[in-house]
Order: sequence, then structure tokens, then C-alpha cells
Amino acid sequence: MKRTGATLRLVPYITQREGENGGPESELLLSTNANGSVRLAYQEETHADRGPRGELRARCSQSLNAAGKPTGKPQWRLVNSTRQRKAMEQLRCQVGFCVAETERGYVHDVVHRATTRGARRSVSGRSPVVPGREGRPIARGVLCWIPGGSGRAGHAGGGKVVDVGGATAWAVAVTGVAGTLVSALLTQRAADRGRLLELDRAERRRAAHQDETARRGAYVALNMSARHYLVALSDQMHAVRRGGDAEFVSLRLDEARDHHRDVHAEAQMALPGSILDLAGEVNRGLNALYGTVRRLDDGTPRDCDSPEAAQRMIDAMWAQLRSLRQEMRRDLGVSGADPGEEPGSAGRRPAERPS
Repeated sequence: MKRTGATLRLVPYITQREGENGGPESELLLSTNANGSVRLAYQEETHADRGPRGELRARCSQSLNAAGKPTGKPQWRLVNSTRQRKAMEQLRCQVGFCVAETERGYVHDVVHRATTRGARRSVSGRSPVVPGREGRPIARGVLCWIPGGSGRAGHAGGGKVVDVGGATAWAVAVTGVAGTLVSALLTQRAADRGRLLELDRAERRRAAHQDETARRGAYVALNMSARHYLVALSDQMHAVRRGGDAEFVSLRLDEARDHHRDVHAEAQMALPGSILDLAGEVNRGLNALYGTVRRLDDGTPRDCDSPEAAQRMIDAMWAQLRSLRQEMRRDLGVSGADPGEEPGSAGRRPAERPS
């Protein structure tokens, strides 16, 4: 049949309209309920976001006119989950949002189309209970109230009662039921897939955060132990120049060396390759400086050992330590320049014996 201007274009109540969108995945997060179980939740969750059994409801905006009816261009392949849930909870037709309960029970075949003729006829052939236009009866329980038409007694908000007959009604009803079931299945599958993707993203973010936290801890420990080791070497060198009793300074140097050895061994299992290479150079330089300082302190220096050579090694080690620290900051994404210290400045403060 050729479509005319008088033909009513039926848009199901649950069809998503242009401008209506579901909630973004960025609003979702993992939370723990009262039983300690991990579940999905919204960042700013309200009481309306969960059903009576605690299930999380999908968010979907609505484009409504002043009368509270859906408006906008239909998105035929999409379903507005908010309106669908409303229709199911109130036991209403998902096409015309009419009441699905009659004196004969609940209506299942309520999907109908409008016709251009004013007269209506009963699909069921049973006794009519609702008067139709021009005094003709219309069987209640097989009709759907389509919003947007003229009002009639017993139907709030106005609308049109439309029907079809014969095999067409059965075909439309079966198609509508099948479409509803398939739509629910596809929606559920899409929701499950979305939850799995969100759980996977959350797991990757948690793993990345844990890795960054572990690297940051290793960097801080390595930087502190290397600085203490170098300061202890500088203090030992000052004690050698002054002469006299340096037992306390030597004891602190041995403790700093042992601590740095342990921290460096742990860092070897956690640091990335580029940082580990620089840390190895710093470790070898500190140990070479330790040998020079110890030989000078014991009075058994080599030909190349002298206080001046040891001081040059100390200054070079401060520069190496600063380069290592800059690389660690860059790997952690820390912005800003590292002022560092003047080479050997920390070592020029002699250690004080505790009182």
C-alpha cells in the first residue's frame, strides 16, 4: 500500500531517539560490597542506579517533550534501556506504553499498526468492551494505545487506538516478541562484553600502578643508599687528611657500604635495563673509591693513590649520581629540573661523633 500523509508512523516507546546516549565507561569502577565481593559501580552512584536485588542498572539519557513523551529522530536499531526498564516494571506495552492488563488478563499481542480508515474491527472476535469511532465496537485486550493522537475516555494523555487483523496480527506479534527477546539477549551480551573489557582495563591499570609504585620505591632506596655511601666515603677521606682516631667514621663507612650492596642487589631484580646500566656504573665507581680511601687510611697506597686523586674521584661520583637520579626521575615522569648538589658538597661536612 502506498504510504500517505495520513498514515501513522509507529515508533515504539522503547526506541532510542537522537540525542539519547548511554553512560560512558569512564564512569564505571570496581568497588567492594558489604559482603566483600568485587562488583561494578558508578563513580557517583545514586539509589536509582541499582535494582531491588542490588544489580547495577545501565544509564541512558532521555529526550522528552513538554508532555514527557519521547521526541527526536528514532534510532531504530537501538533500545533506550531506561524506558524499556520502565515499561517492564510497570507491565506496560513497549510500543505504545499502554496498560497491558485488562479484565481478560495481560496483553501479549499489543503490537499493531494504524490504518487509514475510521472504522475499527475486533481482532479477537469476542464481545467488545471499548467503544470505537463512529459507534463501532473495539475489542479490548488486543489494541494498543499509540501516543500522539486525539484523546478518548479511559486513556490519559490522548492517542490513537490501532489494530490489524488476521495473519498480519500474528506475524507482527511474533516479530515483536522475537525482537524483544533478541534485543534483550544482544543487550545482555553487549553488557557482559563491556564488563569484561572494563575489568580487563581495571586490571591493567592496577598492574601498571603496582609496577610504578615498586619502581619508585626501588629508585628512592637506591638513591638514598648511594648518597649515604658517598657521604661516608667523603667523611673517611676528611678523617685521613686530619689524622687521629677515625674508628667511628670507618664503622659508619662499612655500614653504608653493606647497606648499599643489599639495596643494589634488590634493585637488579626490579630496574629496567637503561637504569640498571647507570646504577652498575655508579656501584663500580663507589667500590673503586672505597678501595682508594681504605688504602690511604691503612697507609698502603698504590702509585696512583693520593688524597687529591681520591677527591677528584669523589667529585666525579657526585656527577654520576646526579645523572642516575635524572634518569630515574625521567622514567617516573617527574617534570622539572633536578638542581642536584655541587660535587662533593655533602662530603665536605665532617661526621660528628654522637654524644
